[in-house]
Amino acid sequence: MQCFAENVAGIVIALPGTLKNENPEGAKVKSFVDRLCNTGKLEGLGLKYTYLEERFASKGYLDLYGEGGDEDEDEDEDEDE
Repeated sequence: MQCFAENVAGIVIALPGTLKNENPEGAKVKSFVDRLCNTGKLEGLGLKYTYLEERFASKGYLDLYGEGGDEDEDEDEDEDE
């Protein structure tokens, strides 16, 4: 498998919307991941996965706010001006 060739230990799955306010597209993604896990094709690979809000997965977001940044902080600063 390609996972072994590339030494992949896990994957991050970007969810549309937010983790708190799930939308229909996010539900589709989670359903796909559940079905994939149930195929048994991932067993024995030792792959782990996690979900991340899609907006945090974009390079543009990271460039603008940095890792762990919060866009609300910048909005508050604009209101004070």
